[in-house]
Amino acid sequence: MRRTLRELLVLAACLSPCSALAPLAAVPPATPTPTVFTDVVKARRSESHFADRDIPTSVLNDVVTAALWAPSSFNVQPWRLIVVRDPEVKWRVAERAFLGANIPKVERAAALVVLCADLECCRSLASAKDLWTRSGAPEGFIKTAPAYLRIFSSGHWGPFRGLAFLVKAVLFALVGLFMAVPRVAFPSTWAVKNSMLAAQNLMLSATAHGLASCPMEGFDA
Repeated sequence: MRRTLRELLVLAACLSPCSALAPLAAVPPATPTPTVFTDVVKARRSESHFADRDIPTSVLNDVVTAALWAPSSFNVQPWRLIVVRDPEVKWRVAERAFLGANIPKVERAAALVVLCADLECCRSLASAKDLWTRSGAPEGFIKTAPAYLRIFSSGHWGPFRGLAFLVKAVLFALVGLFMAVPRVAFPSTWAVKNSMLAAQNLMLSATAHGLASCPMEGFDA
């Protein structure tokens, strides 16, 4: 767990009921409309004050599930979510990892959701291939996607990982002088960019359930 927190922690969100937030429909209509979605987007705020009430487990599960439905490059889903509800654990996390005004937010919130970006997502290629196959992806895509995933996510490992990244970065920079190509990103950059989509789903779902949320980056893990 220490390695996960030190290397993968990218965002934490406090969730709690909030009397100042007008509750929206906990269960979306059978046919969602643009108006309903726009209302949820406009209602979301980064709150600092939370009501002293617990979140039903069914609601919290629904919010976390919404995060898991976020899109990601190659559908690799390079994120992990850790939900903290125990007051003692929340207090320990707040005192040891968070800074300044974020400490009381963590202590008062009914739940703390730690969103981790997986820097070794290429190790999950077997699961990704299974998802591609079950979703009916073309056979050509299934064969070539792993190579592209390693290129764009810098998902190589082993003793020559740094050298492989440097070679790719130089090669893409040279090719980019003549044609449009994506630049090679560090594994952390690629994973964090994808994980932020899950974070947005998480907070919008929380708002739809009448929960207040507050994303935080002020931590030292």
